[in-house]
Amino acid sequence: MLAKAPASHEPNSGKIVSAAGCRRFCALPNYEYFVQRMESQRGWKLAFAYSEYVSACRDAGERPYAYSTFSLGLREWRREMAAREVPEWYPGEYVKTYWSKGSAIVAGEKVGFPMFVAVMAFSDATFACRAVGMSTLSWMSCCQRAFKWLGGVPYVTDCQQCKVSVTAHSTLEAFARHYRTVLYVAGWLVALLAAPPNSSVHITTVLHSPKKYRK
Repeated sequence: MLAKAPASHEPNSGKIVSAAGCRRFCALPNYEYFVQRMESQRGWKLAFAYSEYVSACRDAGERPYAYSTFSLGLREWRREMAAREVPEWYPGEYVKTYWSKGSAIVAGEKVGFPMFVAVMAFSDATFACRAVGMSTLSWMSCCQRAFKWLGGVPYVTDCQQCKVSVTAHSTLEAFARHYRTVLYVAGWLVALLAAPPNSSVHITTVLHSPKKYRK
């Protein structure tokens, strides 16, 4: 009796990992391959991916997983890959700010108002306060309160979701210079680099992550 060829030697190699020599009864899908197919081809749905997986298993003489198991494994693989892409920060190095909505009962009526939220990436320490508005000046005022509450100024202050106006260059430059922090702004992807008091603050386009400006 001839020994079964490994999956890498089968016609559909690269799509499955053989269960031969393992405790598994079914061939493991190559989730990276199927995710790339789904992302590169518009309209190539999960059902098509599973159908190709089953065909690869049959051609290799392997037993396929059920559709529900295949779908669950693909979602978990995507979640794991997404978690790996999240930048890791040291304690006190990175804070994320964003606007939220709050409400209160005033004179029997429900009144809504903007809320400022700042979250430290490493410790998940969260500061929240009521904001006067959602302008750049209001954001800076709330940041001052957050820095005081946190007991210091993080190296990177992320304001992507706050929609801070990138046209207020002089105001943001003064803010970054005073607190010696990096402001990471979304939209135009502009960062204001903190500088010593005797040097000028300059504006630099961010091509990747604000982590590139780590000391």
